[in-house]
Amino acid sequence: MEKIDSEDERLNKSCSFDVEFIFRERPEYDFEDLDGDFRKIGLNDLCLIDDYMYKYTNNPTVRVACRKYNHLLLGREDGGLLFCLPDTNRELKEAELLGFGEFKETGKNFGYRIMRIAKETKLNENPKEKLDGRRA
Repeated sequence: MEKIDSEDERLNKSCSFDVEFIFRERPEYDFEDLDGDFRKIGLNDLCLIDDYMYKYTNNPTVRVACRKYNHLLLGREDGGLLFCLPDTNRELKEAELLGFGEFKETGKNFGYRIMRIAKETKLNENPKEKLDGRRA
């Protein structure tokens, strides 16, 4: 399996579509080991973040985790967005190749693989302005 994108490529993507909707409407998740605001999301919500995240809706590793644990997490921490995949603490090469390099344990043999997906400065960009170079 080939690595999809580097961390720099992921962090420079803009995530401005409906991130605010997710943080307003989806249930909160108390992530004890990380400061920030976390929400439980499903595969459908990945499309609300931006076009870049859409590719994960069909990724087998992400789909299996979402089906097995009935959720994924989206979080805001340290000025950026985090995409979190529920998993056991065993090594998952597929997840590492996708960019889920960090693992935070939340219980015995369970935790979340974490991928940083965007910087906060990119969150407030106007998508229309980004597409055609002028204000909407």
